[in-house]
Amino acid sequence: MTAINIPASVTMLGSDAFYGATSLTSVTFAPGSPIITIDASTFYYTYNLTAITLPLGITSIYSNAFNYSGITRITIPPSVTYIGSDAFKLQQSRPSEINVNFDKLGSNGYPSDTVSYTHLRAHETRGNLV
Repeated sequence: MTAINIPASVTMLGSDAFYGATSLTSVTFAPGSPIITIDASTFYYTYNLTAITLPLGITSIYSNAFNYSGITRITIPPSVTYIGSDAFKLQQSRPSEINVNFDKLGSNGYPSDTVSYTHLRAHETRGNLV
């Protein structure tokens, strides 16, 4: 499987849903996707998945969700209020751009010095996100 289109009828992606899907290169969510969380290890070991745009309703990205992925570009919608510990840890390449807007970031949620953070809330600074 190299590409997957997740239809609006899918209401959740469970833990380890795409764990080890090393040939996965593309994930597309249907407009109006009802998915609200990216569970633990959902995209763990997806080396060839380099970009993803999460659906607008996502509120949480749990621990290890994108651990060991190939993500270099990710769009996180403003609905996200939580990113769990090690959500993006040990990727082959760190994203060079990440759009964020959240209240809580777990330890090592995104520990990169090379990330360009945009759309921060007024009280947040890059310093308290890493």
